[in-house]
Amino acid sequence: MGGYTVSEVQTWREFLGRIIHDPQEKQRIASLLNISPVTLTRWASGESTPRTQNLRQLLQTLPEHRARFVELLPEEVGKPFRDPNLLEESTENPEIPALFYSRIVNAHCDLPAILRFNAICDLVLQQALKHLDPHRIGLELTVITCMPPGEGGKVRSVREIIGRGTPPWDRELEHHTAFLGAESLAGYVINMGRARVVTERSEGFQFFPIVWGEHEQSAMACPILLGDTIAGCFLGLSTRPKFFLPEPRQALFSAYTELMNIAFQPGAYYPLQQVELCQMPPYPLQQSYLTHFRSWVSQLMMRERLRVNEAEQLVWQQIEQKLLQLQMQGAH
Repeated sequence: MGGYTVSEVQTWREFLGRIIHDPQEKQRIASLLNISPVTLTRWASGESTPRTQNLRQLLQTLPEHRARFVELLPEEVGKPFRDPNLLEESTENPEIPALFYSRIVNAHCDLPAILRFNAICDLVLQQALKHLDPHRIGLELTVITCMPPGEGGKVRSVREIIGRGTPPWDRELEHHTAFLGAESLAGYVINMGRARVVTERSEGFQFFPIVWGEHEQSAMACPILLGDTIAGCFLGLSTRPKFFLPEPRQALFSAYTELMNIAFQPGAYYPLQQVELCQMPPYPLQQSYLTHFRSWVSQLMMRERLRVNEAEQLVWQQIEQKLLQLQMQGAH
């Protein structure tokens, strides 16, 4: 697709033609759709029009180009796929399957405590991704937990623990942890103890200084609550503006947040009045500390004869203190 910019194409057919100009990509798409490469050529040239189901499948095979297709498709007035529902990732089943609840309960009962948190979080994340983003248009889900109280007995920051995503993310977030505070959507939600939806990028700046990533267009965060205590929050980021606007989708996101409670131990919850998050430094300033995490854990285990989970918790707390001090120095 070299030699042109996406903005130059005027119709979805022209856009498809540019994509399938690469013979290997053309064959890949045709194989995934179970159609002949000639059919793709006919769609691109205007000789034939894909059925609605074919178009759905085409968008699924090209998640990185879906946003542009969504912009171009409405130009073709009167075609059979000019149905706005086609471009919406509506959730056919607005409820979590009962069988999945049973699976989570079984995992809680069968797994040893040391494995329970990560295993249950991973199960919920994968199921929520499939349910909320069945067409893989681009959704990232992250579990964020409160750090234990520090000086003054207050929870001062939260930390990304585990996450999953569909393209363009499609990554595991264990390898990309970060501390967050009152400057973030997650921190705002945890401080307030209630859910928040940001329907599009411009809206966020009206309430708090959200730092948007390259692909993020809308967001939702729900606190992980147990009575009047809180363990963290569940954060969703989408490549589509207004993705979290429909109430059924918000309700489903909240249901998965509630289900996430099963992963947490009682000691992970803190009274809401104990939470007073500070601002944390931006991620680039955190990296120099985070990259030393494993070596610091190993040193602490050998020096203090601690188990790995005990050493990890202490090192996370030490890093948090360093970052809080760094932020305070920067503020003066």
